[in-house]
Order: sequence, then structure tokens, then C-alpha cells
Amino acid sequence: MKIKKSYLLIIIFALIISCSNPSTNPDNNNNQNTSSSIKAVTSGVHTIQYGRQTSEIDVTDEAQLKTLWITLVSGKTVYKSSDYSSVSGKFDAEGNYYDSTDTVNIRTKIIKCAVYEYNNKKYLAAVYWDNKNTGMPSSYRLIIADEKGIEQAWYGGGSDESVIPNANTQWTKYDFVFGYLKEY
Repeated sequence: MKIKKSYLLIIIFALIISCSNPSTNPDNNNNQNTSSSIKAVTSGVHTIQYGRQTSEIDVTDEAQLKTLWITLVSGKTVYKSSDYSSVSGKFDAEGNYYDSTDTVNIRTKIIKCAVYEYNNKKYLAAVYWDNKNTGMPSSYRLIIADEKGIEQAWYGGGSDESVIPNANTQWTKYDFVFGYLKEY
């Protein structure tokens, strides 16, 4: 009888201890290992992904990073869905983006390029200033084009165009895909 009571007490204590430990929600944005988090890669030579392509590059070589991004997006059409049936906009030769509804005025202007780690992979990223996002807390966008041609995007950096985001900028992922590149 004593042995049964001892086992019962051990089980009860084990349940109390296991139930008292809070679980970690993997989708919590404060958890740095989530699928939406992104982290700046600020030094070293790394193999980076941009669209279907990869390159080994010194991540501090901003001119080369921008050249790679321009090569990826220059003159490319961006589609609203993966069936490529509806156009949302187009990049010009300098990497600026224009909405399909306004082909004269730049919607988002390219500011700089950098390397960011997303889902355990290093990607070429471009920072854009959104000219039509006036009055919002953040007008900067961080965009990558993954290996499937999907534009993943984050917002952050504030609403002052003269304060350019850096490696310490906190980025928040959009809960929708920005666009799809057919040629990437």
C-alpha cells in the first residue's frame, strides 16, 4: 500500500511540475527562431540566395549586393499570385518598383541592399522606401525573393526617410506575400 501511495505522489508531482512550465508558441514573434523572424548578417563571406541563384559574397560589399539585386529584379514583372494571371507591378532598371495602377510614379524606391538570415538560409535583401505609405508608423520595407520567386516582405525602420534602417532595425513580417516573380 505504501508503494502505491509513493508512486501516486510521484505522478502527481510530475504532473504539477510539467503543467507549471509554460509552453513556447513557435509562432510568437518574440521568439527569435520563428519562421517570420529575420536577422541581419553583417560580416563574413557567405553563400547567399536570391531567387534561383546563389553567390558567395562578402556581405559588407554593398555595391556588389546592389548589383546582384538589380540583376534579379531589373525590368521584371511582379504578379499577385503564383498562377501569374494578374500583374501587381514592375521593377525599373534601377530596381525601383511601380504599381500597375501607376506606371509613372515610383511606389517603392530602393535604398540599399544587405544580407539577412531567414528560415536558416542567408538571402540577399533590399530595403525600400514606400512613397505611398504616408501617415503610417513605418514606411520602410525589407524584401527578399526566395528560391521559388516569392517576394517575402517585412516592415520597420520608422517613417523618417532620412533615418535609414540598419542591422539593428526591428522588422515585422507581413502576413501576406508581397508578390511573385515569374522570371527569377
